[in-house]
Amino acid sequence: MPHDHRLKKGVFFYEAVFYQDEDGRVYSNGNIGREALTLYLACVEHLQVFCRLHGIRRDDARELVEISAPGLSFHGLGLKSWTRLPLLLPWVWLVLARAWLGADVAILRLPSIVSILMRPVRWLGHRPVIVELVSDPRGLLKSAYPRLPGVAWLDRALTGATRRWVAQAEGCVYVTRETLQAIYPCAGETSYASNVRIERIDPDTLSQRLAAAALAGREVLNVGLIGSLSNEYKGIDVAIEAVARLNKSGLPVHLHVLGKGPLLEKYQAQAARRGCERSVHFAGTRRKGDEVLAWLTSMDAYIQPSRVEGLPRALVEAMSVGLPCVATSVGGISELLAAPWRVPAEDATALADKLEALLRDDSVYRQQCEVNFETAREFLYDTILARKTAFLQRLGARLAR
Repeated sequence: MPHDHRLKKGVFFYEAVFYQDEDGRVYSNGNIGREALTLYLACVEHLQVFCRLHGIRRDDARELVEISAPGLSFHGLGLKSWTRLPLLLPWVWLVLARAWLGADVAILRLPSIVSILMRPVRWLGHRPVIVELVSDPRGLLKSAYPRLPGVAWLDRALTGATRRWVAQAEGCVYVTRETLQAIYPCAGETSYASNVRIERIDPDTLSQRLAAAALAGREVLNVGLIGSLSNEYKGIDVAIEAVARLNKSGLPVHLHVLGKGPLLEKYQAQAARRGCERSVHFAGTRRKGDEVLAWLTSMDAYIQPSRVEGLPRALVEAMSVGLPCVATSVGGISELLAAPWRVPAEDATALADKLEALLRDDSVYRQQCEVNFETAREFLYDTILARKTAFLQRLGARLAR
């Protein structure tokens, strides 16, 4: 029987909330899928996932994604809300310390507040570390929660912790091909794999878009944006301001936002103040995969006015259905879009100007449809999966020696 070149036990630290029903099945809200976790079974026999674990009834799981699988077990950090961290910090440290000492390898998905909490735990003993870097932490918390007390200090602490964990890791998987690598270098083994999941790219989608009526003849031009309404770093407020400017200039742009969260009323009030409430639509959520792609296909263009990013999955998905796009020059977006279709973060005027240039010129519009469609081919899931699996198998075999 061939030797199994894997470590026995890995621990995966993740700060997001997962949900567990009465039968022990665990779900996510779509921010991470089952395969993103089971992929690590290429280098460990069993993976313990430490997260914020909330109990739910089975009926409440209908809109969630089940992530339970053989080889995975889920454990709560003992923390339902980050606001209770000061009170529960000793208990959280105890949970993290026990997990660290019982593991053969620790896996961190960064940026994460947990990465700050884990720094003193590391002194308890050496454990090999694998990092998955999905975003640039610089300005992340300030952009997401600008009114949070002490957020500037937290932002610096998060960036510093991320830099140190990546630098000292035995291996790091980046979502970008080169952007995050240059900012957060790793002395260990590295690879890159976007967290986008595009199963197939249909040439008919592009053909239908190119064959559609000229933009000038349309009563409404629909522009999509996908982003959580739970924080502010996706730049939805900037998008609303840009739409207000475009409507004033006579361009019939309607913004459609896919996402949900507690900031909905704030954005609706902003649209009302700017006089474009009839041009801004909040579409709730769609199931990841075909439902999201179908929604994107119904749009005429896509924007990603984020303040902070890694390599935005939604932008790649938009490109995969042939949508021309405008986005900010943050994170790895420069690896996806050429400079003429990128704008500075926070700049609603530049965003409006680029959209107008795109939507008033049919030849430019159609050219960008084709360019983006071809770029998206690089992100087919089978290619990404094979590269990441090979990396984890190599790293796991080396660490198990």
